[in-house]
Amino acid sequence: MPNWTIRIAQESDLNHLVKLRFSLQKHLERCNPHIWRLSSEGEAQARDQLVQLLLDSKARIVVAVNGDGAIFGMAVGRIHFQDTYVPNVSASIDMVFVEKPYRRRGVGTQLVLALCQFFAAHGVEDISLRYVIGNRQAEQFWSRFGFEPRIITVGARRQDVERKICGIGWKETGEMKSSSA
Repeated sequence: MPNWTIRIAQESDLNHLVKLRFSLQKHLERCNPHIWRLSSEGEAQARDQLVQLLLDSKARIVVAVNGDGAIFGMAVGRIHFQDTYVPNVSASIDMVFVEKPYRRRGVGTQLVLALCQFFAAHGVEDISLRYVIGNRQAEQFWSRFGFEPRIITVGARRQDVERKICGIGWKETGEMKSSSA
């Protein structure tokens, strides 16, 4: 039996949640240096965003707590209601992070299971999530549970796009005379 438990996060957990949020961001940046980084404003707002999630009845934050009471993992999920798509009730898993010494012990799986139980209680039919390209651990983890790509999000720096356009096609056709046109 593991020496840890999963429970619903509380407002008293905020300092730990913020720390885990920033640890997740650093992990993602190591996996893919091209992802967006948190600005100083984003860092300043992280605590308030987590408070809003704790207060939102359509959101759930669950934490993994070791035998000493220290939080070492978290997962964040939200329920979405929409009339314009089927299924009408879906959910997103927005964050899952487990500190390195506790990985590969079933902690992430139990965090996700706790979110699934919350989702089931609200009639959720479908779950979506995003993970960073280059995060092989996430790719392997999520594929084990049946998650597969449905929509691919790609990104590029605007200057790189302009350089490619001006250097490849538009310059040759005369449609664009300069990069400022």
